[in-house]
Amino acid sequence: MPSVFMASAIHQGPLKIELEGDTLQLHVVASSAKGELFRTDGDRTLTVNWGGETRGFLATRETDEYSPDMFFNFSLINKVLSYDVDMSKVGCSCNAALFFVTMPGFSPDGSVARGVDRNPYYCDANDIGGVWCWETDSIEANMYNTATTPHTCASGPGKYIDTCDRGACGGSSYLHDPTGMCPDKSCTIDTRKPFRIHQSYEANDEGVLVRIFNTMKQDGRTFGYETCTDLDYLAKMMPAFKYELAMVFQLWGDTWENMDWLDKMTGCTGACIAEETELILSNIAINSLPGSYARGAEELVV
Repeated sequence: MPSVFMASAIHQGPLKIELEGDTLQLHVVASSAKGELFRTDGDRTLTVNWGGETRGFLATRETDEYSPDMFFNFSLINKVLSYDVDMSKVGCSCNAALFFVTMPGFSPDGSVARGVDRNPYYCDANDIGGVWCWETDSIEANMYNTATTPHTCASGPGKYIDTCDRGACGGSSYLHDPTGMCPDKSCTIDTRKPFRIHQSYEANDEGVLVRIFNTMKQDGRTFGYETCTDLDYLAKMMPAFKYELAMVFQLWGDTWENMDWLDKMTGCTGACIAEETELILSNIAINSLPGSYARGAEELVV
């Protein structure tokens, strides 16, 4: 890998992740003052405050210098991603995001692209920061709705990419069932309280992605739904799932007009109140998926 400019970063704290039953101590790094937007408890919990376009990244080591080889990479194919989430302070027009990208991206000459904004070496499927790359969103969510969205790109990961599918192939909890999750006891998942998400990335016998299934669990209640049911699109995501995916955290959102793609269907209104917004993620785990993709969601998670 060619030498690149080393950009300043700030180590936010260690975060333990379960991977295939083992506990890894990784590290959260971001371009913000320590503890201002991202705080860890030194164990398994990460608290995120509203930071707009500032993102937090999982790094392999404690570091105060950005470099393109610092990011811990995950594989998701035939895996279950699970975590506890508290979004009781994530209101309308706010967006609590946990997602994966094939960062770093690349320049037309094949060199690593540093990008142009506050998140060095960051890339995504919306060209934020000036660099494109493959992306799969585990959640973009608030108390009223959860969107899960894979994005394909025009070129394979590890190469220069000049465009991606910004609209992508997604699905949301509200479109599946308006009573599945909401900030009210009448919904299966009451988002005023913490709950656990299990997200399975299921492959067929040929190893091709055929299903992304979300299961939310809270106090003995379960809400499950499939996202992106286009098998051709899921198959096109395989270059990303065979590559290396970095985990990213973000809490953003602003006006209702800008966020109506998430909120319009739910009927919630009003701008995101940044100073009142907080996301808590804990007990993040990625483990191999048991059994066949054809089994029901409740059989696939414990």
